[in-house]
Amino acid sequence: RIAFSQSLLLLWLLMLSSTVFNHQDMSEESPSWSVLSFLTSSTATDNTSSSSTAQTATASKNSTASTSSTQRHYYHPTAQEATATATATSSSPSSPDSSDSMSPNTLSSRITSLSRTLVGSAVHHHPTTAAAVATTAAAWIPPATTTTKTSSNAAAKATPTESRLTAASLTARSFSSASNSSSDPTEATTTTTSTTTITTTRGSSSTTTTNNNNALASRRGLQAVQLLPSYLADARQVQQYHPDTAPHGALQLGVAESQLLTDLLLPALNPTTTNTAITLTPDCIYYQPTHGRPGTRQAMASYMTDLLHLPGKKHDSSNTESSLSLDVDGLVVGAGCNAVLENLCLCLAEAGDAVLVPTPYYAAFEFDLVARAQLHVQAVKTQSSNYMDLTDNESTTTMSSTSTATDIQEATAVDGSSSLWLDPSLYYPTAAALDAAYEEAAQAGHPPKILLLSHPHNPLGICYPKHVLQECIEWCLQNQVHLVSDEIYAGSVYNNDSSNKSLQQQGQQQAAFHSILSVAAGMDTSTTSDGIGLGIGPYIHWVYAMSKDFALSGMRVGVAYSENPAIRLPLQKLNDLCQISSQTQVWVETMMQKQVPTADGTAMTSWPEYFRNENHKRLRHRCNQLTLCLEECGIPYLPPTSGLFCWVDLSAYLPLNGNDAERERALYLELVQEFGLLFTPGDSMNNEEPGFFRIVYTAASDDEFALGLERLRKFAAAKREQELR
Repeated sequence: RIAFSQSLLLLWLLMLSSTVFNHQDMSEESPSWSVLSFLTSSTATDNTSSSSTAQTATASKNSTASTSSTQRHYYHPTAQEATATATATSSSPSSPDSSDSMSPNTLSSRITSLSRTLVGSAVHHHPTTAAAVATTAAAWIPPATTTTKTSSNAAAKATPTESRLTAASLTARSFSSASNSSSDPTEATTTTTSTTTITTTRGSSSTTTTNNNNALASRRGLQAVQLLPSYLADARQVQQYHPDTAPHGALQLGVAESQLLTDLLLPALNPTTTNTAITLTPDCIYYQPTHGRPGTRQAMASYMTDLLHLPGKKHDSSNTESSLSLDVDGLVVGAGCNAVLENLCLCLAEAGDAVLVPTPYYAAFEFDLVARAQLHVQAVKTQSSNYMDLTDNESTTTMSSTSTATDIQEATAVDGSSSLWLDPSLYYPTAAALDAAYEEAAQAGHPPKILLLSHPHNPLGICYPKHVLQECIEWCLQNQVHLVSDEIYAGSVYNNDSSNKSLQQQGQQQAAFHSILSVAAGMDTSTTSDGIGLGIGPYIHWVYAMSKDFALSGMRVGVAYSENPAIRLPLQKLNDLCQISSQTQVWVETMMQKQVPTADGTAMTSWPEYFRNENHKRLRHRCNQLTLCLEECGIPYLPPTSGLFCWVDLSAYLPLNGNDAERERALYLELVQEFGLLFTPGDSMNNEEPGFFRIVYTAASDDEFALGLERLRKFAAAKREQELR
């Protein structure tokens, strides 16, 4: 009888597991419904539990509703998903038919009781069988109660300047667990059912997101999504431009990739002649060294030496070669710049340590450094630090947030020299700015371990002068902080001291590009051996990718370089998680080593150099088109010398009402919805002043870009007309 009853119970449990979560859709006549209605019928105990859960959900809803608006808006998967989440969070699970409102003990006891009814006294007289039933049921029931504690003290300690979300701070401040018997009156204890509540604190504001089934998604997974700026969701919801189906759609001028080079790339990637064909050797089939194929790393080293003017190759008039050279074993080739950057920083710092980044900065740095590496991004406020120096420069005109379009239009001199140009020195990191950021991070409990430079700069489109790089190196060595230079645009410097004649004629001297590797070379030879190594020491590091200079963002080829012996093996092993395929590496080798005839046909030159020169011509042409339009419209901008974008000041067109974040968002949405222009808002890049935007002038075809310029002119004209009213 016992065996028979166990078989019946097993069959019933299988039936229950397939229907318990859909029982509300069953009819009362269903044979399974009587079982489920028995299991989920309300008792006094359940009503008490449901009431408690309902009060918790209501309190959570009220807390969310009373939360002040955040200074910086962050992405939620979709508006529909956010609405569904909010509805599920605020609704009370008080229905007696809701399985979510039942504790495992209650459901387990009901299973035992039902088993007695199904198989008679056999189970009743054999408690071991009943216990086995209860144990089996509890094994598949998700934990019914999750307790989260949100510390009001932690929120009170968060300063307005603490503007970056970190996994470490979330773990410490928002996900702490405690029992319901907590005696601390300053901490609110919340009990939910199969629910994970995530509270993200940013400055003096907080945002609460609820995951209604913690079996479906982890907290850290949901938290990673919260790191994305909200403008990405806005861009996805807007109808994109198409010449036939959506001629009035928005033009995407916010994604930093180039569409100017397809005609050069496809022949190189798909060679048709036998002597240039890409062939795979048998060794490509099997596992590769985790840090990249030797041939790929050697080809990349040769390319870097030429591009960055590194020691080891004749670059000066003395025609002598340096005893130092790049260490090929210090190179790691991985799946994109963000992957190798994350691995590098993970090797250099602990979770919760601070990475100092001068403002404004590439928005995705927050995702790259926080989502898995759990670092704290600390803004280095360059503008406020350099403001006094800027005001002393009489050659620069500054536009306040209250300037009108007419004021800006009148600021253009008659002789053609532009007072619309912003001063690049406003954005240079200084020792004073670094000291202030260091102190702020340390006081917040985030020891600074890394200074991350974007050079050439994204989103500014400029290069740091050599003296700025030297100052950063000296500061890092004095404070034992690692310096990581992200030079993903090193091959896209199209305007410099020699080529930018327009800037020279108007008395503006833009900084030429100097790689951090060339500036730091020879400063510390402790990590070199027999001439192998640049002598940059253990505190200088470098990352790069082929996504920008080669417009190969889809191939995912990134590279990191370091001469720090302590991280060499960890960095190589971590790269096992983001290797690139053998086929892609062979492509890279072939492209880097390819030779093509010179323009006059008298000699041969490397394909990368030929490609780079042609790319510079096209970048310069597009840049000139945009800057001429900006001059025509009277829009201040930072004269770009590198990258794929231009930093513009639209603060004169900000609405008057609201805080800085709300005003900039309103202007951003106006540009998108009324004029079909998708730019990158400065708020997403932690710019210190509202109203600045990044315009990517390579993200569209020739026809689309011409249309974008025309729409920008219409925007400026509409604003001038409003001013005249």
